[in-house]
Amino acid sequence: MTEYCRIGEKSRVTYNFKGQPSVTYESDISPIEVTTASTSKNNTSNYNSQGYQITFNSPQGAYGTITAVITDYKIEYVDYGVGHPYTGYYISLIRCGSTTFPPRANGLPEAKLTDTNISVDNSVKCPVPAGSTTQVCNIKISSNGNILFQADGDCPVNFTVGCGDECPDGYCKIDCKTYPGYCCLNEAELQSLITQLHP
Repeated sequence: MTEYCRIGEKSRVTYNFKGQPSVTYESDISPIEVTTASTSKNNTSNYNSQGYQITFNSPQGAYGTITAVITDYKIEYVDYGVGHPYTGYYISLIRCGSTTFPPRANGLPEAKLTDTNISVDNSVKCPVPAGSTTQVCNIKISSNGNILFQADGDCPVNFTVGCGDECPDGYCKIDCKTYPGYCCLNEAELQSLITQLHP
């Protein structure tokens, strides 16, 4: 397995799934390993390609319930220990137009539940039925066998890695006024833009 970055360097992984904008994950932990894989799409027993509406209670909906039109949902219990504010039941949703559960923010599913009672209304459907995607891609970032971050999305998934203040291969470094004082630009996209402007 390939390790990226040296101990003490900041690691930066920029990735994107098919048709999605690039996302950057940064960590002060290094070295890191980045692995990708594709597997059959793993819908739950709640999946319905036509969609349906659910209503549930969540702390984020402090003044009422939350309603969403989805194709699938799953409930998970997250255990950080008794009394920890993040311990409890969470829900993840596949919304109309999406084909996979969203990436976890800070390691947590989409929304915390105040209870696990879910009301389902099958008379409400998605405007367009879900596509027929049968494969899902996964990117996993780990260090010394511990998973730091992972996300799923439509295949394919592409990624680049930068270490410290250096840009990843295929990118050029330019000074910027915003933090961290430089930007990494994709050389191929930059060359294409220059060719379009000066044929």
